[in-house]
Amino acid sequence: MSKDIANILKDWPLNKKSVNARIIKGYDNQPQLQLRLDCGIMQMYLDGRPDGKKPFKCQTLLEYMERQVAENKFDSKIDDNVSESRKKYWTELDREMTQFYHRRLGLLTIAHEAQDAKNNELAMNCYQRAARDAEFTLRAMDFIRDQCEDEENVEEHERFRPFVVWHWTVAQTQQRILAQDFDLAIEQVKAGMGTIAQVYEDHGLAKWLKHDPSMAELRQLEKQIRKRYGINATLEEQLQRALANEDYENAASIRDQLKARGRFPGKAHHHKGVF
Repeated sequence: MSKDIANILKDWPLNKKSVNARIIKGYDNQPQLQLRLDCGIMQMYLDGRPDGKKPFKCQTLLEYMERQVAENKFDSKIDDNVSESRKKYWTELDREMTQFYHRRLGLLTIAHEAQDAKNNELAMNCYQRAARDAEFTLRAMDFIRDQCEDEENVEEHERFRPFVVWHWTVAQTQQRILAQDFDLAIEQVKAGMGTIAQVYEDHGLAKWLKHDPSMAELRQLEKQIRKRYGINATLEEQLQRALANEDYENAASIRDQLKARGRFPGKAHHHKGVF
């Protein structure tokens, strides 16, 4: 049997204007996500580590490294006294994060396409997985920030944090929209913007926030949701307005509405691993 994949590539022409992603069933009858590249195809499992491997019998290398830290067996220093295999951990973690990035990108693409096609079940499924993969990356960034002594490596990852928070926010927001909770969708976007702003503040770069493309995308998303679903003010915003006007009776009523939805006034929907 020929190992040439030319016919497969021919049957799936590359659209250079967008991410090309699809879900297929593999030889093991398990669903796989494929990304079409310029000269080939990347194939990944939908769950677990994208390449299907289990480093050191763990779901991910990050999980193994976290266990090592918890058991006081992990030495993050990169010097001559550390074995070559340990030095490679950071490089291998980068490789793992890249796999999760590619899968997240593919999942978001398929989710958007499914949502446009009114296939809400597939869209919800992919958004949930995309949010999960973004959470993995943020967790890995936290680990690198807290454990790696190579400042350049830390900063190299931190500069992508707003981008990952943006992906996480979009995935969570679209889930709210699919569930027809448009009020919470807006609050989710606002919380995401707040998280990104805090990242810039923490790094002393607040003056550059206005240039962040992720913020621009989220502002546009908020405007679209408000316009499409006719929401001038969310319940949270109405509550703040009532309190500012000392309209405590109305404020109490709004609080009851929020609690009935399982929400608590003043609690933003931030990603817990960001700070």
